[in-house]
Amino acid sequence: MSGWGSGPWGASPWGAGVGVAAFGIVEAVAIRENVVRVTFSETPMFDAILTANDASNPERFSITAVAGTFGMDELPTRPVNPIRVEVAAVELSFGAVLDVTVDRPFSPTPSQYIIAANGLVSTSGALLDPSASSKQFTGIYRAMRVQSATAPIPSRDMANPQTYSGLVNAGVNDPDLATQLGTFPIDATGDYAFDEGLPQVKKRIIRRLMTRPGTFPSAPDYGVGVPSYGKQLSSLAVRQRIAADAQTQISAEPEVADASVNLVTDPANPSVTILRIRVRLNGSGGSTQFDVPFAPVA
Repeated sequence: MSGWGSGPWGASPWGAGVGVAAFGIVEAVAIRENVVRVTFSETPMFDAILTANDASNPERFSITAVAGTFGMDELPTRPVNPIRVEVAAVELSFGAVLDVTVDRPFSPTPSQYIIAANGLVSTSGALLDPSASSKQFTGIYRAMRVQSATAPIPSRDMANPQTYSGLVNAGVNDPDLATQLGTFPIDATGDYAFDEGLPQVKKRIIRRLMTRPGTFPSAPDYGVGVPSYGKQLSSLAVRQRIAADAQTQISAEPEVADASVNLVTDPANPSVTILRIRVRLNGSGGSTQFDVPFAPVA
């Protein structure tokens, strides 16, 4: 018996229209080394109280390593297990996108995994279609390069400028710049400012000069502690010890290939002692010189 339109009544919608898509997984993508983002065709029930069909229950998901696949580390794809499920913060997704966190990092690309859901129900009451209950995806892993004194990794850090030039390099636009020195300033975007390159190296050098040795239990030899020499006799031996310690500390920075430090007195203010620092950076970083004043040493 023929039905309405081009198909039997009950097996297809009236007329020649397109049928309603089955409730299931549309896409699965690893967004972090331990999180896979799963997109459903409809919003699954997610009540977070572990009812029978609650999508927040990690037991409603399983992840299987595809046999015979390997990561770029040339090791077989390692097994992982779901431990947490959260609604992804995706605009206009209306809860149809979930982030599934696993108990360990995925194997590096091009490792392959299959995520499968079970026992889920959409908020409209649709049952999970078995033919759309799983999806294959590629694992990812954040590789960490080892820091090397001969080839330092470019990096950046939260800005803590000690000089006006540091504020300018960090992109701080504040008419009262003096109040921003020694703080964590805000840049033009409204976020914390960052510094990188030479300003970051200078900041870390000043930090070493200011820090008293033994301040950090994990690094007992870190720091010169120049302020602690205040009001001591400015003898030649003391000045040479400060210069030698400063040179050793500065040379320990990964970007610094060579350093020299001299102590000179400010002719306009004899109570101010200046550490005149010259550094040669690794690679094509070139050389630079800058002064760090301290008052008083004697």
